[in-house]
Amino acid sequence: MTMGRSTATSPRAALLVWGAVLLAALGVAEDVCPYDGGWSLRVDSRYCPSSAPIDCGMGTQRRCCPSGYVCAGVGLQGGSWCCKEGEDCLNQARETPRCPNQQWTLWGGDTGTVSDGAWCCQPGYNGYYKGKVEGVGCTKAGVNTLPSNTFFAKTVLTSQCATSTPTPSSSSSSSSSAATGQTSPTPTGAVADGQNAGDGQQKDDESSKGLGSGAIAGIVVGCVGGLALVAGAIGAVLWRRRKNHQAAAGQEPSHGAGGDAPGYSPNGYYQAPGDMQQQSGYADSSVGGYSGSTAGGGGTTSRPRRDSTRSRR
Repeated sequence: MTMGRSTATSPRAALLVWGAVLLAALGVAEDVCPYDGGWSLRVDSRYCPSSAPIDCGMGTQRRCCPSGYVCAGVGLQGGSWCCKEGEDCLNQARETPRCPNQQWTLWGGDTGTVSDGAWCCQPGYNGYYKGKVEGVGCTKAGVNTLPSNTFFAKTVLTSQCATSTPTPSSSSSSSSSAATGQTSPTPTGAVADGQNAGDGQQKDDESSKGLGSGAIAGIVVGCVGGLALVAGAIGAVLWRRRKNHQAAAGQEPSHGAGGDAPGYSPNGYYQAPGDMQQQSGYADSSVGGYSGSTAGGGGTTSRPRRDSTRSRR
């Protein structure tokens, strides 16, 4: 008999799958930025780089924004922010300071805050400011001497998170991590400055080559979800096998004590398996009687013939 396979799924497998989906949803929700944009980039060049081709004007240095953003700010602060078109991200940039490209570093005067303004520098560059932050810019990390009344700035503690629009030329724009900061350069000597520059370059290389925290979290969630699916599938298979085994055990036919199925004797009468014996056949006797042989003794059993000479009534 062919047994039908059960198509029911294990409740445990369903719970594991839904748990993995819920974890993935929570992880994505925690990594979303409150806004898309940030402080603009400063470059010591006549032209903006390919990573930020939107020219926002000239101050102490040129101000630039990545593709997909517009320059924001008025007056002396014109072009100090990069916002999505139709959005005003100035207050958000002050409350949640960040660069629109997470490979850049955010600098903030001598306080390491955005109270006196802030700006972004590319990897391999350090921020500086003039006087009381009347002018700001970026200089190469190998520079250890600045003009008079010019000072190295301090980095601003930033909150990195995923944005809805990927940042151009950024391999980690969708990463999420805790607030991070960098050590400001110490222009007290060539050795100290060289160490700071080397450390900054090493961090830039690691950030450009390694996976972001958000990507790692996504991989972990994906692995957990995959393991949950595999565990659920294994549990479902074992559950089906158990059900099929129980069903098969309950439908096996039972036999007699002798191991033979019940049957019928040649003369048409039902015989139990233990009582059935091999029949040797029948032989017709002469008129008025019969004789037959039994399988057990091998002899014949004769019944008395009627006396043909007996008188009839």
